[in-house]
Amino acid sequence: MSETLRNRQKQVAREAVIEALAGIVAETGSLDFSVADVANAAGVSHRTVYNHFGDRQGMIDALAEFALKLMEAEGATDLPENLADLPDRIGPNMRAMEKNAELLIAFARLDDQTNPSPGRERRTRGIIELVKKAYPDLADNKARAVGLSIRQIASSRNWYSLTREHGLSIDDAVDVATWALRLHIDALDRNDLP
Repeated sequence: MSETLRNRQKQVAREAVIEALAGIVAETGSLDFSVADVANAAGVSHRTVYNHFGDRQGMIDALAEFALKLMEAEGATDLPENLADLPDRIGPNMRAMEKNAELLIAFARLDDQTNPSPGRERRTRGIIELVKKAYPDLADNKARAVGLSIRQIASSRNWYSLTREHGLSIDDAVDVATWALRLHIDALDRNDLP
């Protein structure tokens, strides 16, 4: 068997596992699954799952990246070039969350069930860096605090809270999140910090 064919088969198996996991998470609305559940749904052996992902956390991390790719296909942006662009990205991002709601509901609860994915940690650090870049004179502790607050507003957890827990329409959720981000940036511009 050629190396190209072998690599393609590995990729197909990996994608099958991720898609099976996405189906399980979307169906149950939670990240409560076993490796056996995923292997059976993907039609692969348990060993194949472990070979590709190492452990349950590895599957969750891969699923987080899969969810991000789905959202990007719907027009979402991982991180904007600068902080001033973030309020304009909330609409496309939250609408992409809404289109992939079943899967994103599980990720909105991710912190409660597991360690944050590397992608989530990267986005958090990225937003803090956007704050530091836009406001270089801001003390590190203030930049981190403001960045974390902004990250919360822009998160799937906030989308979930506004739309699922509090019943806002997606349009109202987008409006209120955009407004909150603009308030943060306006306060930074005025040096009105907590």
